Amino acid sequence: NYKIVNNDLLGTGIIVHTGHGLKNGGAATNGIVAQNTIWNANAAHWFDDIKQVIFEHNTVRPGGAELSWGNNIDNYSEGYAQHVFHAHNNIQHVWAGDREMMTFDPVNGAYSGKVDLDPTNRTILHLSNGIGSADAAYLGGMLSVLEGTGMGQYRRVVEVGPGSSVRVDRPFSTALDSTSLVQFGPFKGRMIFLDNSYTDGGAFQTYATAADVIVAEHRFERMGGLLSWGRASGGAVYCPNLRVQFLENEVVEGNHVWNWNGSYPYPHPKTVEPYSIGVLGSDQDDSHTVFQGPLNHLIVIKRNAIRNNGGIVVRGHSTNVLVEKNQIQNSAVDVHVNLTHASHVYVRPT
Repeated sequence: NYKIVNNDLLGTGIIVHTGHGLKNGGAATNGIVAQNTIWNANAAHWFDDIKQVIFEHNTVRPGGAELSWGNNIDNYSEGYAQHVFHAHNNIQHVWAGDREMMTFDPVNGAYSGKVDLDPTNRTILHLSNGIGSADAAYLGGMLSVLEGTGMGQYRRVVEVGPGSSVRVDRPFSTALDSTSLVQFGPFKGRMIFLDNSYTDGGAFQTYATAADVIVAEHRFERMGGLLSWGRASGGAVYCPNLRVQFLENEVVEGNHVWNWNGSYPYPHPKTVEPYSIGVLGSDQDDSHTVFQGPLNHLIVIKRNAIRNNGGIVVRGHSTNVLVEKNQIQNSAVDVHVNLTHASHVYVRPT
């Protein structure tokens, strides 16, 4: 239980740090960070495995010691991050690193493959015929269904072991079978981002693992895009986006400085220019990646307004995507769906 409220915070590195490198003592939980002015150099917040936090009514801008980096909610300590309310903040001028105004790093996981159901208990699953193991470091993480029966569902892992078994918090609505391909890894989800303002920076991206995330009523000016982005490592680690919603956001100005300073400068398959809102998955384009099915499931892009120089793109390994009632004005592009890997995309005009 902690409060960081009504402060002027100036630093040469990360300002609010909640767990990375400290996992023996556990990550921060049950806190509020509100009504601060944060003058940052590295991240304003590094929310590693954060749990139950309110981050609201803060102003974030460069402190001048060095160019400012972006912010994250992450699983570098494995495990899980959950129950974040991130609202009414004003975040400005992110110029260093990959310029990520918000990201959900990293790409990690414990197991990918098939499962056998316990005949006496539908919450116990035995990991079989896959890559990896039942790693207790990911206790509290999620077991998600990427393909086959039950695709798009996930459950939280509440017990690991004995052996290669895991126990989930409740049975799957559709019982899994021999066609079900699952991923056991970290959990980042059950988060609401509401009425934040982002100006002059890179992307806001639900990068890698994200589940039950709402991004609503934001204002974006000259930033790299709003992205739903499931990712893969190439080593049988798959981090899906499940049930992500982008609702009633406004892109005031789509023009922005492209990402010259990061690991993927424009033009690059990890960017969406000239679009402003995107669903993408670029990692599986390498034919050496075993799983070639969707990583973005059940994505909603609805009632957003793009005022100039932007559009909406759906591409990569994605399925069951709804794009409807969005306004796009003063732009050379509109809504584009690349069906090379995407499927079951429904687009409804304004």
